Amino acid sequence: MQTVEQKKILILGATNIISEIVKEAKKMGLYTIVVDYNKEAPAKKLADESWLIDVFDIDKIAEKIKENPVDGIITGYTDSIIPAYYEICKRTGKPCYISSKTQIDFAIKKNIFKEICREYSVPVVPEYNNINEIEYPVLVKPVDNSGSRGIFVCNNKEEYLTNYEKSLKYSKCKKVITEKYIQGDEIVIYYAFQNGEIINTAICDRYVDRSQKGLAQLPTSYIFPSKYTDLYINLVDEKVKNMFKNIGIQNGAMFLQAFVIEDKIYLYEPGYRLNGAQEHIILSHLSGFNTQKMFINYAITGKMSDDIQISKAANPHLKKFACKLSPLVKPGIIKSIEGMDTIRKMEGVIDIKPLYHQGEKVGGLGSLQQIIARFFIVADTIDEMAEIIDKIQSKLSVKNENGVEMIYGLFDTKILETYKELVK
Repeated sequence: MQTVEQKKILILGATNIISEIVKEAKKMGLYTIVVDYNKEAPAKKLADESWLIDVFDIDKIAEKIKENPVDGIITGYTDSIIPAYYEICKRTGKPCYISSKTQIDFAIKKNIFKEICREYSVPVVPEYNNINEIEYPVLVKPVDNSGSRGIFVCNNKEEYLTNYEKSLKYSKCKKVITEKYIQGDEIVIYYAFQNGEIINTAICDRYVDRSQKGLAQLPTSYIFPSKYTDLYINLVDEKVKNMFKNIGIQNGAMFLQAFVIEDKIYLYEPGYRLNGAQEHIILSHLSGFNTQKMFINYAITGKMSDDIQISKAANPHLKKFACKLSPLVKPGIIKSIEGMDTIRKMEGVIDIKPLYHQGEKVGGLGSLQQIIARFFIVADTIDEMAEIIDKIQSKLSVKNENGVEMIYGLFDTKILETYKELVK
């Protein structure tokens, strides 16, 4: 039941990960309403109230808000909902961290993102616009999807033609982009925006499993701070900040994914929203600000924070090591998940976000749906972190209906030897 003083927040979507927004909003004392076409959507079980409406039915949601006023509107981890979020906020006069359709296109259309990057001399992965000029291998992907859905590696023309059609099915606007297939080191760069101030909050290294041939390479771990922190700041950071300034970004947070090859950096993916990998858990622990909480606060007040200045709290040169560990599982029905209770008690494990439970089906071959859970780790030394990761991977077991282990592609902690000089 809503109390008199409680403010209401409307959350677009009610998927499992949206539950994180519901929990945080409740901690902040808000009355939570989720809207989703699926009456069995997981976040509906946690929210104070739910509306059985498709998040893309802008007219119906706007009309419902007139009848049942809310104080703020938010969405979370999915690019496709952003245009609806923007339009609903606009129609109802609620704060929206995105201030223009240019910013929406930049955030959710990979071709527009790359065009704007090139305009401001920000390096991006090379692409092909003519099938006769393609040098294989290449990557094909829809311009307007996320979660690694619809991405395929093509080694020849035959594969390209087949996978192009497959990728096209994942695109709402029926457009696919063809890029040079790069197998370099990967980094993720995190920015926060507060009243027009642009802050580089962290950079991490993204490690992927390469065993699923022809499909998107899925992340197994994210290591903070990145080995390439100084390289990125020296080569690209100011260009990116200038780009953000010129497209008018004022508030919110963004992550950028990039390759590093021979001391050169090539951006390939943006996300102007909360990140499904939930780096805010690590930054909240190490830097003292929580972007998820700030997105919620902005929805209600039109301000990222009432008391924290992000530029004073953030520093991409972190003083400790951290890891987001994302073990992968093969598709199938989960019969058992073992080790979670033991892992949760481990020193250095600051949080766990399970994505599946016993009896649920893992699908989405070649997509982020193959991540079983996210484990958040903080350590003073790289040796300590390697030891924690190894313990987690030895304790965690996920079996299918036939008793066969579903986990594959574990992270090799020997890689971490190269990080010993980063944190001093």
